[in-house]
Amino acid sequence: RKSERSSLFCIKSDRLLEERLRSDDWVREYFERCGHSLGLTEDESRNKYFTTELPRRLDQARTLKSKNAEKLKWELVGKFANFFRVLCCSYNYDSILMWSHYADKHRGLVLEIETSELIPGVNLDPLTFDVQYRTSPPDMHALHSDIESTEASLNRVSSTKAIQWSYEEEVRIKFPAPDGVKNDMPVDRDFPPSCIKRVIVGCYVDRGSEFYHKIDKLADQPEYTHTLFQQAYIHQHDYKLCFADRPR
Repeated sequence: RKSERSSLFCIKSDRLLEERLRSDDWVREYFERCGHSLGLTEDESRNKYFTTELPRRLDQARTLKSKNAEKLKWELVGKFANFFRVLCCSYNYDSILMWSHYADKHRGLVLEIETSELIPGVNLDPLTFDVQYRTSPPDMHALHSDIESTEASLNRVSSTKAIQWSYEEEVRIKFPAPDGVKNDMPVDRDFPPSCIKRVIVGCYVDRGSEFYHKIDKLADQPEYTHTLFQQAYIHQHDYKLCFADRPR
């Protein structure tokens, strides 16, 4: 709902606002954009910034209508999102709910992957986030003094979900988007067979089906000799899944 979205982003107090606008990054940006072209030295530009530009910016920021401030921040989120796509994974491979929601009601499959081998030569650790589950969404400051803190805040917002989803144990991995990809365009990636450590076929997959035979044929390929192939089945007495290895 709109009220919930609005709570994600809040303009902090005048004190925080002034702290952001007084940061060296903003002072330097003013010199490079205005002071230098006016023939001012860095010290002269700094003095002009604090005596003239800072009061003007503070007044402008304080009089922003809330809907305009929210619009600007959502535009920032959109621009940030253009640069990457997200692969959503989970630590939980045996949840009956997860299989029902994300694996075609136990008629699909689960892949266990080694993230360090997803993109050869690329360390994905800084781009991997365990989703945090909370009773309320995190705030995002209206202003940041540098790109790093802005990105950290956006990462925090984009890797937080309601506590009701905590059973998913979700992990999100950010991948750089290819050049020229449009905002709403999904991206398909090829991953090397070496990163696939286990393939689990759902308990309701018919062994006589074309889908099962495709997976079975894949298991015989030389590039998947390191991969464990299994099929899930429901425990006789408990509400839980068990897994049987495919004979080699």
